[in-house]
Amino acid sequence: MKTISKIFIFVIIAIILIAIFLLLKNNGQKNLEVTFFDVGQGDSALIKTPYGQDIIIDGGPDNIVISKLGENLGFFDNDIELMILTHPHADHVTGLIEILKRYDVEKIIYTGIVYDSLVYKTFLEAASKEEAQIIIADKKQRIVLGDDLYLDILYPESDISNVIEDNVNNTSIVARLVHGENSFLFMGDAEGEEELEIIDDGGLESDVLKLAHHGSKTNDREFIDIVSPRYTIISVGIKNKFGHPNLGVMNMLSEIGTKTFRTDKLGDISFFSDGHNIGEVY
Repeated sequence: MKTISKIFIFVIIAIILIAIFLLLKNNGQKNLEVTFFDVGQGDSALIKTPYGQDIIIDGGPDNIVISKLGENLGFFDNDIELMILTHPHADHVTGLIEILKRYDVEKIIYTGIVYDSLVYKTFLEAASKEEAQIIIADKKQRIVLGDDLYLDILYPESDISNVIEDNVNNTSIVARLVHGENSFLFMGDAEGEEELEIIDDGGLESDVLKLAHHGSKTNDREFIDIVSPRYTIISVGIKNKFGHPNLGVMNMLSEIGTKTFRTDKLGDISFFSDGHNIGEVY
């Protein structure tokens, strides 16, 4: 009897703790939090909204993102409300596979582009097993996250699923997150051709720009001038073999006057927005 009583008490305490956690998750965070993870030579960013949603954009080149999520979400938070794969290169997709195994993912957005890669095929298999809503990014669309918070998918503007493309960098999902007066632009690995393609649509100006393709020379000056970012993030690995970020691009950013942060030098980089002001922590 004593054992049964102890088990019962333990269960009640566990239920109370979980209830408290869920209450804190939904109501305790007043600000939008955007963290660009240091995942080496790759991309991964976590968005934590004031409404309790967790959004992951890309997963980096290995499973280090799992420990990053553990540090940022906590032990009891096992839900990812939205997962976005910008494009199927290994340095963006690999970590998402393990996330799908360990977390409950509600929605997955990707382009459906054809790409012959074992790691991409493994991702697609893991996504098909997940009880998640699969959304193909086949047009410009807005995802409303709250009264003053939304995520716009700016590219692709048409259906490229089942298309074979030589340069999948230029099929990258481009997304713009808006919280009140503050905005964040996520570029994936889009190169100059894709950047120029979306310039004419306007609405690109953003406080924070996640620079495309790890700061490679493919970044277009005209595009960055139009975005006019106060802060620019470069997700890049230490002494990587590609020579990222490009020296010319770094000089260009200095000329523009944007404050530039690099994950290879600073590690994880976080921004907090109350809808009016943005603060950075690294």
